[in-house]
Amino acid sequence: MSKFYSLIPFFFIFLISSCDVKTTSKSYSKLKINNFKLNQFSNNGEQLYSITSPISTINQRQQIYNLDKTIINFFDNNKLKYTINSDTSTLFNDEKKIILEGNIRIIDNAEDKTIINAEKFIWDIDKSKFQLNGNVSLNNKFINLKSSKASLNKKTNIIEFSNPVSYKYKDNNNEEYNISSENAYYNLKNNKVIFNSSKRVKTKFAY
Repeated sequence: MSKFYSLIPFFFIFLISSCDVKTTSKSYSKLKINNFKLNQFSNNGEQLYSITSPISTINQRQQIYNLDKTIINFFDNNKLKYTINSDTSTLFNDEKKIILEGNIRIIDNAEDKTIINAEKFIWDIDKSKFQLNGNVSLNNKFINLKSSKASLNKKTNIIEFSNPVSYKYKDNNNEEYNISSENAYYNLKNNKVIFNSSKRVKTKFAY
């Protein structure tokens, strides 16, 4: 999953390429863009990500981009790896930050189809940090992990879930484990989970 977080910080330079642009303000400080589409490639020509939106608006003075029904696709070796969907998104050019809001859904295109849901997704491009807020959940055929927020630093490739964490796991023998903790750390490379709490971690086994 490392490619998901290895994006070039010159994101906003190319934002209005490949777009149908229509001005809607008399002062021309705002532009309306229909069928917004952005493709970003690496120096060797590999596609890194694409962003699409049916309708978007650009505030040229403040350098703020508002996108409706945003879809972000991430690629690895030109193959689709992850897709993020949201109701809306706001791109802050000066701050190099992207905020997605409403029905956040991150879908892993791998065989286990891991899905992460949240109400809000914040991406600090320069610091390569990502934060998920509000009813955060991670689900695949083995794991069901829930918390109020989560954060990721791409250098470690570990997602920290916190405040508090509820975790369900079903093994190959169909045995179910329920765990409650203050924090949980999910390793994107090996899919392992580590729990941490100042109090005792509560575990329940179901057979």
